[in-house]
Amino acid sequence: MSAREIRGMRLYRQLLRLYPSAFRRRFETEMTAMFAEASATAGTSSSARLALWRTVLSDLLRSAWRERFPERIGGMGELAYDARQAWRSVTRAPLLGAFVVLLMALSIGSTTAIFSIVNAVLLRPLPFADPDRLVMIWERRGAEVARNPVGGHEYPEWQARSRSFAEMGAVAFDREYNLTGTGEPLTLVSPRVTSGFFRVMGVAPQLGRIFTPDEDQPGRGRVVVISDALWRGRFNAEYYAPIEVSGLYWHFVDIVWIFLFPLLYLLGAHLNVAGA
Repeated sequence: MSAREIRGMRLYRQLLRLYPSAFRRRFETEMTAMFAEASATAGTSSSARLALWRTVLSDLLRSAWRERFPERIGGMGELAYDARQAWRSVTRAPLLGAFVVLLMALSIGSTTAIFSIVNAVLLRPLPFADPDRLVMIWERRGAEVARNPVGGHEYPEWQARSRSFAEMGAVAFDREYNLTGTGEPLTLVSPRVTSGFFRVMGVAPQLGRIFTPDEDQPGRGRVVVISDALWRGRFNAEYYAPIEVSGLYWHFVDIVWIFLFPLLYLLGAHLNVAGA
């Protein structure tokens, strides 16, 4: 054996360490004998030796990977086989294949839509603090009127005599407002709330302040709290001038993320108005 072949054999033995030890103990003698025979018959020219090592390395690396990670090779092989079989089925019956793809697309789309609704309504936490402690109360007037809205003149009495609630707030969904003076007129979903509403919901403003108890009094409630989306879409950080809503001027006191109830949260309420 020549000096070149001896060096080649040493390198080949080092490369065999890529195999697991159990595999080497079983096949190393046979593999070194096969390499020695291939090296002896390959020739002495540089191109012949390069071709020999190209073949040896290609075969050794592939087989060493299979021996080291048999589970990965098996999984990838099965996946490739399934993909080939599926493609053959589609090419044999293209109409059937197109129908199956369309059916899968509709199924995935409907499942995604249903999950989005379930996640928004049932799974995702409500956007206010301690939702399990929130209750809504009505006035009962006989058997015919089980849920009568509380009058504006009655709510202060309820609030003053309350002993069971840590905080109370009133909300009325009885009006819509047209926002003007900031571009195209815009109709806003605009419930009216009292100053205690934000404390009941456990929300804080991003900027400015919430309503004060003085602004619950008749004639002092022409102030608004608007959402971040409306602020960025129609106003800016420097805009604190009065805005015109339905012919009345309302003072811009705050920017806040506030969603009244899950329904309004989904619809995207834009404006909260303090009513007298």
